[in-house]
Amino acid sequence: MESNTLDRVSDMLEGTEWHLCPTNHVLAIELRHQCSSIIPLRRDRILWNNFIGPVSLSHMWDTLRTRAVAPSWIKLVWHKYAVPKFSINLWLIMTQRLLTRDRMVRFGFNVNPDCFLCNDRETHEHLFINCAYAQQILKECPIPISLSWQAFQNGNITQGNVDAIRKKFVSLYVATTFHFVWAERNKRNHASGPPRMANQLINDIKARIRETLYSNISFQQEIKKDMTLQILLF
Repeated sequence: MESNTLDRVSDMLEGTEWHLCPTNHVLAIELRHQCSSIIPLRRDRILWNNFIGPVSLSHMWDTLRTRAVAPSWIKLVWHKYAVPKFSINLWLIMTQRLLTRDRMVRFGFNVNPDCFLCNDRETHEHLFINCAYAQQILKECPIPISLSWQAFQNGNITQGNVDAIRKKFVSLYVATTFHFVWAERNKRNHASGPPRMANQLINDIKARIRETLYSNISFQQEIKKDMTLQILLF
Protein backbone atom coordinates (compact mmCIF):
# COMPACT_ATOMS: atom_id res chain seq x y z
CA MET A 1 0.00 0.00 0.00
CA GLU A 2 1.43 3.35 -0.99
CA SER A 3 1.11 5.30 2.27
CA ASN A 4 3.22 6.74 5.04
CA THR A 5 2.94 7.44 8.73
CA LEU A 6 1.59 10.96 8.11
CA ASP A 7 -1.43 9.76 6.12
CA ARG A 8 -4.85 10.28 7.64
CA VAL A 9 -8.00 8.21 7.22
CA SER A 10 -9.41 10.97 5.00
CA ASP A 11 -6.48 10.41 2.60
CA MET A 12 -7.81 6.90 1.99
CA LEU A 13 -11.35 8.06 1.15
CA GLU A 14 -12.83 9.22 -2.13
CA GLY A 15 -16.22 10.74 -1.42
CA THR A 16 -18.03 8.16 0.69
CA GLU A 17 -15.99 5.17 -0.45
CA TRP A 18 -12.62 3.72 0.48
CA HIS A 19 -9.87 4.48 -2.04
CA LEU A 20 -7.06 2.05 -1.23
CA CYS A 21 -4.10 1.69 -3.57
CA PRO A 22 -3.46 -1.72 -5.16
CA THR A 23 -0.97 -3.89 -3.32
CA ASN A 24 0.40 -7.41 -3.18
CA HIS A 25 1.58 -7.16 0.44
CA VAL A 26 -0.17 -9.78 2.56
CA LEU A 27 -0.68 -7.43 5.53
CA ALA A 28 -2.02 -4.66 3.32
CA ILE A 29 -4.43 -7.10 1.70
CA GLU A 30 -5.69 -8.09 5.16
CA LEU A 31 -6.07 -4.42 6.07
CA ARG A 32 -8.11 -3.80 2.91
CA HIS A 33 -10.33 -6.70 3.88
CA GLN A 34 -10.85 -5.28 7.40
CA CYS A 35 -11.64 -1.80 6.03
CA SER A 36 -14.29 -3.17 3.68
CA SER A 37 -16.57 -3.90 6.68
CA ILE A 38 -16.21 -0.40 8.12
CA ILE A 39 -18.62 2.35 7.07
CA PRO A 40 -16.40 5.45 6.56
CA LEU A 41 -19.04 8.04 7.47
CA ARG A 42 -19.88 6.52 10.87
CA ARG A 43 -18.17 8.20 13.84
CA ASP A 44 -15.73 6.09 15.82
CA ARG A 45 -16.26 5.63 19.52
CA ILE A 46 -14.20 4.21 22.34
CA LEU A 47 -15.47 1.03 24.00
CA TRP A 48 -14.18 0.18 27.47
CA ASN A 49 -15.33 -2.80 29.53
CA ASN A 50 -18.63 -2.89 27.63
CA PHE A 51 -19.42 0.58 28.95
CA ILE A 52 -22.04 2.34 26.83
CA GLY A 53 -21.54 6.08 26.65
CA PRO A 54 -18.69 8.61 26.63
CA VAL A 55 -15.49 7.11 28.03
CA SER A 56 -13.04 9.37 29.91
CA LEU A 57 -9.57 8.70 31.25
CA SER A 58 -10.92 9.02 34.80
CA HIS A 59 -13.46 6.28 34.04
CA MET A 60 -10.70 4.03 32.71
CA TRP A 61 -8.56 4.71 35.79
CA ASP A 62 -11.44 3.93 38.15
CA THR A 63 -11.95 0.53 36.51
CA LEU A 64 -8.23 -0.33 36.70
CA ARG A 65 -7.52 0.61 40.30
CA THR A 66 -8.83 -0.73 43.59
CA ARG A 67 -10.55 2.13 45.39
CA ALA A 68 -9.84 2.08 49.12
CA VAL A 69 -12.10 3.55 51.79
CA ALA A 70 -11.04 7.13 52.53
CA PRO A 71 -9.76 7.63 56.11
CA SER A 72 -11.85 9.69 58.52
CA TRP A 73 -9.19 12.44 58.61
CA ILE A 74 -9.03 13.01 54.85
CA LYS A 75 -10.92 16.36 55.02
CA LEU A 76 -8.41 17.55 57.59
CA VAL A 77 -5.67 17.14 55.00
CA TRP A 78 -7.35 18.18 51.74
CA HIS A 79 -9.74 21.13 51.53
CA LYS A 80 -10.12 24.35 49.53
CA TYR A 81 -7.75 26.35 51.78
CA ALA A 82 -5.05 23.68 51.87
CA VAL A 83 -1.42 24.45 51.05
CA PRO A 84 -0.09 21.40 49.14
CA LYS A 85 3.30 21.09 50.89
CA PHE A 86 1.62 21.43 54.31
CA SER A 87 -1.05 18.88 53.37
CA ILE A 88 1.52 16.34 52.16
CA ASN A 89 3.42 16.71 55.44
CA LEU A 90 0.16 16.31 57.38
CA TRP A 91 -0.72 13.19 55.36
CA LEU A 92 2.66 11.69 56.30
CA ILE A 93 1.97 12.50 59.96
CA MET A 94 -1.52 10.98 59.97
CA THR A 95 -0.13 7.81 58.37
CA GLN A 96 2.91 7.94 60.71
CA ARG A 97 5.43 7.90 57.87
CA LEU A 98 7.86 10.60 59.03
CA LEU A 99 11.24 9.44 60.28
CA THR A 100 10.66 10.19 63.94
CA ARG A 101 13.13 8.83 66.49
CA ASP A 102 10.93 5.91 67.58
CA ARG A 103 10.89 4.72 63.95
CA MET A 104 14.65 5.22 63.67
CA VAL A 105 15.11 2.97 66.71
CA ARG A 106 12.84 0.32 65.13
CA PHE A 107 14.93 0.53 61.95
CA GLY A 108 18.07 -0.22 63.95
CA PHE A 109 19.57 3.28 64.19
CA ASN A 110 21.62 3.97 67.32
CA VAL A 111 19.93 7.25 68.32
CA ASN A 112 18.66 8.92 71.45
CA PRO A 113 14.86 8.27 71.44
CA ASP A 114 14.06 11.55 73.21
CA CYS A 115 12.16 14.42 71.59
CA PHE A 116 14.26 17.37 70.39
CA LEU A 117 11.69 19.83 71.74
CA CYS A 118 11.31 18.34 75.23
CA ASN A 119 12.54 15.33 77.21
CA ASP A 120 9.84 12.79 76.37
CA ARG A 121 10.08 9.90 73.89
CA GLU A 122 9.60 11.09 70.32
CA THR A 123 6.71 9.56 68.39
CA HIS A 124 4.26 11.07 65.92
CA GLU A 125 1.59 11.31 68.61
CA HIS A 126 3.97 12.92 71.08
CA LEU A 127 5.74 15.34 68.74
CA PHE A 128 2.63 16.84 67.18
CA ILE A 129 -0.04 16.45 69.87
CA ASN A 130 1.38 15.78 73.35
CA CYS A 131 4.64 17.73 73.26
CA ALA A 132 4.36 20.90 75.36
CA TYR A 133 6.06 22.87 72.58
CA ALA A 134 3.48 21.84 69.96
CA GLN A 135 0.59 22.20 72.40
CA GLN A 136 1.55 25.81 73.15
CA ILE A 137 1.19 26.60 69.45
CA LEU A 138 -2.01 24.62 68.92
CA LYS A 139 -3.67 26.36 71.87
CA GLU A 140 -3.12 29.71 70.14
CA CYS A 141 -5.62 28.76 67.46
CA PRO A 142 -8.66 31.11 67.80
CA ILE A 143 -10.91 28.05 67.57
CA PRO A 144 -10.26 25.41 70.29
CA ILE A 145 -8.56 22.26 69.00
CA SER A 146 -9.08 18.77 70.44
CA LEU A 147 -5.60 17.84 71.64
CA SER A 148 -6.08 14.11 71.21
CA TRP A 149 -4.36 11.82 68.71
CA GLN A 150 -7.48 9.65 68.54
CA ALA A 151 -9.63 12.71 67.82
CA PHE A 152 -7.30 13.63 64.96
CA GLN A 153 -7.46 10.07 63.58
CA ASN A 154 -11.27 10.30 63.67
CA GLY A 155 -11.22 13.68 61.92
CA ASN A 156 -12.73 15.46 64.94
CA ILE A 157 -10.19 18.20 65.57
CA THR A 158 -12.48 20.97 66.85
CA GLN A 159 -14.28 21.28 70.15
CA GLY A 160 -18.04 21.90 70.05
CA ASN A 161 -20.15 22.84 67.04
CA VAL A 162 -18.11 24.63 64.39
CA ASP A 163 -19.28 25.53 60.89
CA ALA A 164 -17.59 24.19 57.75
CA ILE A 165 -15.57 27.35 57.02
CA ARG A 166 -14.08 27.48 60.51
CA LYS A 167 -13.31 23.76 60.41
CA LYS A 168 -11.29 24.34 57.24
CA PHE A 169 -9.52 27.22 58.98
CA VAL A 170 -8.59 24.93 61.89
CA SER A 171 -7.37 22.30 59.41
CA LEU A 172 -5.12 24.91 57.79
CA TYR A 173 -3.87 26.05 61.21
CA VAL A 174 -3.05 22.46 62.19
CA ALA A 175 -1.29 21.66 58.90
CA THR A 176 0.75 24.86 59.09
CA THR A 177 1.66 24.24 62.72
CA PHE A 178 2.77 20.67 62.07
CA HIS A 179 4.91 21.82 59.14
CA PHE A 180 6.67 24.46 61.25
CA VAL A 181 7.10 22.10 64.23
CA TRP A 182 8.65 19.41 62.00
CA ALA A 183 10.96 21.99 60.41
CA GLU A 184 12.06 23.24 63.85
CA ARG A 185 12.64 19.67 65.02
CA ASN A 186 14.83 18.96 61.98
CA LYS A 187 16.75 22.20 62.41
CA ARG A 188 17.63 21.22 65.97
CA ASN A 189 18.51 17.72 64.82
CA HIS A 190 21.06 19.11 62.36
CA ALA A 191 22.12 22.04 64.58
CA SER A 192 21.49 24.41 61.67
CA GLY A 193 20.76 27.49 63.75
CA PRO A 194 19.68 28.68 67.18
CA PRO A 195 16.53 27.04 68.57
CA ARG A 196 13.36 29.07 68.23
CA MET A 197 10.82 29.50 70.99
CA ALA A 198 7.20 28.47 70.46
CA ASN A 199 5.98 32.08 70.46
CA GLN A 200 8.32 32.84 67.54
CA LEU A 201 6.76 30.03 65.53
CA ILE A 202 3.27 31.23 66.46
CA ASN A 203 3.95 34.60 64.86
CA ASP A 204 5.30 32.99 61.70
CA ILE A 205 2.41 30.52 61.52
CA LYS A 206 -0.24 33.22 61.82
CA ALA A 207 1.55 35.36 59.22
CA ARG A 208 1.67 32.38 56.83
CA ILE A 209 -2.04 31.68 57.34
CA ARG A 210 -2.94 35.33 56.70
CA GLU A 211 -0.89 35.24 53.52
CA THR A 212 -2.66 32.06 52.39
CA LEU A 213 -6.21 33.20 53.12
CA TYR A 214 -5.85 36.81 51.93
CA SER A 215 -4.87 35.41 48.53
CA ASN A 216 -7.68 32.82 48.53
CA ILE A 217 -10.65 34.08 46.49
CA SER A 218 -13.04 31.63 48.11
CA PHE A 219 -12.15 32.81 51.63
CA GLN A 220 -12.48 36.46 50.61
CA GLN A 221 -15.99 35.73 49.35
CA GLU A 222 -16.82 34.12 52.69
CA ILE A 223 -15.57 37.20 54.55
CA LYS A 224 -18.04 39.35 52.58
CA LYS A 225 -20.82 37.13 53.93
CA ASP A 226 -19.44 36.96 57.48
CA MET A 227 -17.13 39.77 58.57
CA THR A 228 -16.36 38.00 61.88
CA LEU A 229 -14.09 35.63 59.93
CA GLN A 230 -11.48 38.39 59.84
CA ILE A 231 -10.96 37.88 63.58
CA LEU A 232 -9.45 34.48 62.80
CA LEU A 233 -6.56 36.10 60.96
CA PHE A 234 -5.20 38.09 63.95
